[in-house]
Amino acid sequence: MIAKLVRLINRGDLPPRRAAGLLGRLPGYLFHRALGDGRSGRPFLITIELTYRCNLSCPYCYLAGLPPVEETVSEEEIDRLLADLPRPRPLVHLTGGEPFLRADLAAIVSRVRSRGCWTSVSTNGTLISSRAGDWLESGGPDRLTISLNGPEEIHDAVTSRPGAFAEAMAGIDRLGSWGMLNRVAVNCLLHPRNLPILSEFAVRLGRMGITRVSFQHPMGPQLRSRPGEGGIGPGSAMDPGRVNGALDSLRRVAGEKRIKVRFIPELTPGEIARWYSEGYSRPCRYPYFALRIDPRGRIYPCPGFPAPFGDIRLQALGGIWNGPAYRRFRRGLDTLPRPAACRNCCKI
Repeated sequence: MIAKLVRLINRGDLPPRRAAGLLGRLPGYLFHRALGDGRSGRPFLITIELTYRCNLSCPYCYLAGLPPVEETVSEEEIDRLLADLPRPRPLVHLTGGEPFLRADLAAIVSRVRSRGCWTSVSTNGTLISSRAGDWLESGGPDRLTISLNGPEEIHDAVTSRPGAFAEAMAGIDRLGSWGMLNRVAVNCLLHPRNLPILSEFAVRLGRMGITRVSFQHPMGPQLRSRPGEGGIGPGSAMDPGRVNGALDSLRRVAGEKRIKVRFIPELTPGEIARWYSEGYSRPCRYPYFALRIDPRGRIYPCPGFPAPFGDIRLQALGGIWNGPAYRRFRRGLDTLPRPAACRNCCKI
């Protein structure tokens, strides 16, 4: 939690005053950790999956193959959830699927920001149309993270959508014309196709005026996807030595060109070797300070856990956050062997 706040401040993402307020929650977290009662202080981060729909078909996506999910969580329910939380209110991350497919995205972002929450939206960038300019300029999110997996030939192949890269570039160009590049970040998933060109790609983004670039190691479900279908699993050339070499080169070039890059998660060479071989995990604190809400309003303790602990449409968050299910889960994290789903999780 502390490391995340420091990164947000250093990158200029979060005002120090807001970060200081959130750090005020640390004593409550430490108190309950010492007691071992499975409780926690107020959440620091809330991720809301607004939809599972997407206009791309990335074969490695952890949502690939899931049946359609009804999007029943409304802007009013999200607003009520946040209104019930004491200040300083948590960071809110809006994701999908593709959030720009929600017709009420602008209204949701406006509601979240009106509650004093630092707000981010993850998108593939292809639906940032000219008509989105009004609300993005005047009341858009504090951070807009666009997923790009490399230059055109690589990105289009990885996403199974010819023209996806050009559409995302058009969206970035529009954001630049609206003076919003200071709010834009790019996230690049490490993939066999883009390992040889990571440095070149980072330099290209820097020349475009994008100063925040992250490179994400594939998560467990992505590593288990089938290479023949565009996956990243065994046999896909994600050799640990190759990955370490590519990242070493990227760090060197980024330092020379003064491009700020980060890695999700931050791993040592030895940890990378385990990540891409037998799998890697370390003590997890995510359920102590963060939660996820799906398009139906159901609350999950982390991305890899399949069973919900409550529903924001039916219960107040306080009763769920430190309810019996959450407490049992947190105690289990500290006392039981970690399940297979915890291996190669980007939240560690």
